[in-house]
Amino acid sequence: MISAFEVAAQAIGLSSETASYLPTAYGANTEAVLALVSEDSSLSEPVSGSHPYILAQVIYQFVVSPRARWTTCSLVASVFRSPIARVHSGVPTPFLV
Repeated sequence: MISAFEVAAQAIGLSSETASYLPTAYGANTEAVLALVSEDSSLSEPVSGSHPYILAQVIYQFVVSPRARWTTCSLVASVFRSPIARVHSGVPTPFLV
């Protein structure tokens, strides 16, 4: 059964994987994450190609949420370990000389 959050997430263009993941991670706060994407569609971009995490989650965790979670810190750290992410972020990488 698809939740109202999943329907709302798909309506603003999120993948079905992300739409089903968000309510499990944020519960009632899913609405706040979806509101960020509604305000700025670029926040629907995946943080990493191998996870359903989106940029709006990072913004929510570090700006909107009263507490930053260590899981998000780990996620951001894992993204910057990726050579592709480093190229796109401008962080130099020794593997792509």
